[in-house]
Amino acid sequence: MLLLLTIGLVLVGAVSLVIGFVSQNTLPIYISIACSVAAGLVLLVFSRMNRRQVTVPAGAAAADAGGPATSEYVLEEASAAARPAAADDGFPIEDYDQLLVSEIVPLLPELDLEELDEVRAREEGGKARASILRRIDGLAAELEDGGGAAAPADEDEEEEVEAEEDYEDADGEDGEDDEFFPIADYDELRVNQVLPLLPELDDDELAVVADRERSGANRNSILARVDELLGVTVTPTRKAAAPKKAAKKAAPAKRAAPAKKAAPAKKTAAKKAAPAKKATTKKAAAKKAGAAKRR
Repeated sequence: MLLLLTIGLVLVGAVSLVIGFVSQNTLPIYISIACSVAAGLVLLVFSRMNRRQVTVPAGAAAADAGGPATSEYVLEEASAAARPAAADDGFPIEDYDQLLVSEIVPLLPELDLEELDEVRAREEGGKARASILRRIDGLAAELEDGGGAAAPADEDEEEEVEAEEDYEDADGEDGEDDEFFPIADYDELRVNQVLPLLPELDDDELAVVADRERSGANRNSILARVDELLGVTVTPTRKAAAPKKAAKKAAPAKRAAPAKKAAPAKKTAAKKAAPAKKATTKKAAAKKAGAAKRR
């Protein structure tokens, strides 16, 4: 109906415009302009109504195609989305899903039987930690027997709690180390991939990288580059070569022997003793000559 009205207004506007130009009268021209504006408004209203009619049947067709299963699935999603908020409102332990085992177990003796049942249902539907469920069963049995205040957990349960806490802490520490380490996926990178990243780090981060490398692959090229960036110039290999030089310098001192210096003294003594022997022979010859003359 609106589409026909739009077409009629356009026709009236066109006829009025022609009459106005022919008769040189402005009134038909104004009528033509008014019809054109009215036709545009009607066309706009018609397009919006058509869009609404198209979207509604599409949604209805999807609902018909899905049937009851689709509606049930939508209801389950809505209930699942609203379940955590509703559970946190009346749940006896605040922020339950974010607490560790060692933080939950001390809170259990303060709950009554109904609250323990709620915690058991929440735990069975979530992480299902055995130590918490066992502790809840023990407390519930004591409350049903009328034993009054709940007794503390035994040693085995405490050990299990500590073991689970240590496991969770270890996981958290590993995540934090990977998160705050200056180079992501460091252990999976090669040397040629690590070296270009080192100049971008500050001194503290370089020290962290050096500690990680020494405790891991212990690659000399990376450690040498880190020492160079930190300004460390002393290397252990040069220190080891120093004693050898000292030993070489000390070697000439062993060649000096006192026996070789004493040898010339013996020769001079022998030379000095030789004239004495010659003098005695001369004196003996002179005595023999004198005796011969006397005869």
